[in-house]
Amino acid sequence: LAAGFEMLLCGFFLLDMFFTVVFLGITCNTVVRTVPSPQNTYVAEVIDSNQGALGGDTFVEVRKTASANVLFFTVQSRSVRVYEGEWGELETMETVWVDENTLLVNNETVYLDHFVLL
Repeated sequence: LAAGFEMLLCGFFLLDMFFTVVFLGITCNTVVRTVPSPQNTYVAEVIDSNQGALGGDTFVEVRKTASANVLFFTVQSRSVRVYEGEWGELETMETVWVDENTLLVNNETVYLDHFVLL
């Protein structure tokens, strides 16, 4: 009985490793366009997320432009995803700042007040 359980457990781990290798790590995110806000407080980044045979997505992420220089490297603020769309949508995507706190993505209004930007 114990040997059967060990074989089942071993098979589970091998299957888990297979799915990890095949389906994780194949995503390639590329920033294809950056759009600074009117007063340059924020920057919106249009990201093409290519997931190989699985297709992909198009994201818009916003972050503050302020950064800190620490020793020999620069620390940027963390970005927040404000829009998710279909893969390839970036070809026709319109990303326009209405004002310093409002972004228009494909006629969808994104209010930055609804997000925590650090």
